[in-house]
Amino acid sequence: MRPARQKDYSLKKCQLRLQTLNSKAERILDRLVASLEHEERLESMRERLEEACGRCESLSRMQSDSELELNEAVVLADKLTTDLQEMEQVVEDTVILSNHEKYASRLEALKRLFGKLESRLSEIHEASGQGENVVDLLGKFSIFERDAENAEKNMLEFEHSMMLESGKHKSGMKGRIEFAKGHILNVKRRAATVSERHTLERIRHSVEERRSRIFEFMKGEKAGWMSIDRKHVTLQSVTSKRKMAIEFTDATKYALIGMLGNNSISSRIRKLPDNHAILSAYFEPSPKGAMIRIGEKKIGEEAIVYSSVRYEVPFY
Repeated sequence: MRPARQKDYSLKKCQLRLQTLNSKAERILDRLVASLEHEERLESMRERLEEACGRCESLSRMQSDSELELNEAVVLADKLTTDLQEMEQVVEDTVILSNHEKYASRLEALKRLFGKLESRLSEIHEASGQGENVVDLLGKFSIFERDAENAEKNMLEFEHSMMLESGKHKSGMKGRIEFAKGHILNVKRRAATVSERHTLERIRHSVEERRSRIFEFMKGEKAGWMSIDRKHVTLQSVTSKRKMAIEFTDATKYALIGMLGNNSISSRIRKLPDNHAILSAYFEPSPKGAMIRIGEKKIGEEAIVYSSVRYEVPFY
């Protein structure tokens, strides 16, 4: 009974091996068919991509200081971004080949290998049913495994060759997409810079008023704490315990940025309306005005981490 179990096990093993190889072959065939199906769509998309690149480049050359014109440019840039994302996804999901005949020929060779494997399996099945001796069966199993390894090696080379050629074609299109995205980023940065400048011009007096209130508190109380979040700036004296809260508005934001200068803390203050970070500072007198030690509390997995930097803020 022991040889019979060995025969049965080896036959099932060969059947499973052929089934696995068939699945891999079907996956390769699907990719090849998809490449053929998308060829026309990709050609059309290349034209769309070049048109989008040209429009993005033109937008980025725009020199206008008009908020209205720049806002319209940002709206168009957002639409182009959506188009580029759609194209990027198509490129990512598609196999792009230039010589389908070469791959069709290799696929035919694979089919012949599979035909040989099926024939080997039929021989094993027939021999097993006729009670052929174990040595002869093992010889047939060995031949089957050799042919299976050869088929698998051919499939791996086939797939690698497809992916390599497809990657080369994709890299050019991906490069053009990144080129267009870079111009879109330029447009948005310029629009943000101009918008900020116009905003500052409109609220200049409010910014001065907020800065004066903060300075007056620091002068009067000498030393204390300042907490900044997306809703308020709160100052508290360490001596009198007096507190003052100022609503966090654009005027407050620019007053703080004007005090601290253009640095990493200022960039965090710019982002405050969109997140829940808390900036904490300690102020004390300095020869020119106040020395401020300011940092950010970050909630980690195990603890709240506080990191800080020091700035001297002149009173003017």
